[in-house]
Amino acid sequence: MIDDGSTDGTKEILQRLTAEDSRFLLTHNSLPRLVPGPYQARNVGLRLARGKFVCFLDIDDRWLPNKLAEQAMQIDKNPELRLLYSSYLRSRRGKTTGKIRKTPQKNSAQFWIHLANPVPMLTSCVKRETIDGMEFEPLHHEDYIFWHAVIRRLQPEELAVNPKPLAIYCIHTTSISSNKLQAAGWIWQCYRRLGYRRPVATIALIARGLLQAWLIGKETTSPTVLLSALDI
Repeated sequence: MIDDGSTDGTKEILQRLTAEDSRFLLTHNSLPRLVPGPYQARNVGLRLARGKFVCFLDIDDRWLPNKLAEQAMQIDKNPELRLLYSSYLRSRRGKTTGKIRKTPQKNSAQFWIHLANPVPMLTSCVKRETIDGMEFEPLHHEDYIFWHAVIRRLQPEELAVNPKPLAIYCIHTTSISSNKLQAAGWIWQCYRRLGYRRPVATIALIARGLLQAWLIGKETTSPTVLLSALDI
């Protein structure tokens, strides 16, 4: 667990709750951040990681109780896997219900990564040797750049997508990407960083907007899930 400069007593609470549990390592990110966001805390965690696989969980997101067990079973059945992820639930802060956000299946990951990030960070599970030496860059939407590099290294058979939701993403209006126009500008910068020429970046941005609209439509028509029924 990486404390990223909290000022509300979080670090002290975590120290108390995990003091007798050797499964947890609590540390602090003291490195400066060039842009707001969790990229530097993630880099601290990656440098400390010693396990065979790495999973990420941001501050207010939640894993469902079966998340790690489901992915461990997938790995047991197919040891060639290097990257796993799944669908997830999206729920507004303070709400008791959520909607399912489906993720693209593995055979389309290499296609969709040219437009958008198909890997939800909160459901990801990646083999550590696959990302050795990699870090998150000081950019907005650093997730996209990171997973773009990872997916370009992999073959389709090395990816697995679980259609069942395994985590809950918390939506709140003060999130760093809540301003859609600003977020579009960040994506444009990512495209340019990936080497897209301006016309290509413009077409990709339009296509990404259409994809996002389709995903939102699918989410809107998906069943409403009562979070209390998920044993979280």
